[in-house]
Amino acid sequence: MKTIYFRFLTIGIVMTLLVGCNAKELTDEDFKEVKAGMTTEELVDTLGEPQEIVTDTELAFKQKHTDSDNSLDREIGEDGNLFIRFAGGTEEDLEKLRDKTANADEMSYYHYEYGDSYRNVYIVEDQVVWMTFY
Repeated sequence: MKTIYFRFLTIGIVMTLLVGCNAKELTDEDFKEVKAGMTTEELVDTLGEPQEIVTDTELAFKQKHTDSDNSLDREIGEDGNLFIRFAGGTEEDLEKLRDKTANADEMSYYHYEYGDSYRNVYIVEDQVVWMTFY
């Protein structure tokens, strides 16, 4: 009986360690790789699994509005074209992205925490459409 208990205990410890080893330590640099138009699969390949996925459209729109009002866009001081680059490279790309986001029937977001901060990456039709951060 003790042998079975210790085997399960050992398996549990090993599984916990393996899961912990797979967690990616995110940085600001990782988020610079996220671009509008990425699929959710590409997003997860880039950043790993989020801590939370919110699929309620109403909550996603409310959170995006809150994020837009309160975000501290750190990289803007370093790169005034951050939003244009994120959207695809031109003002027209940025405007199309805003239209797609504003006219979306459904929206979700992936919530990533890192350090003392977090970022929400917004998804419409399985594509990244916006990202905010604190």
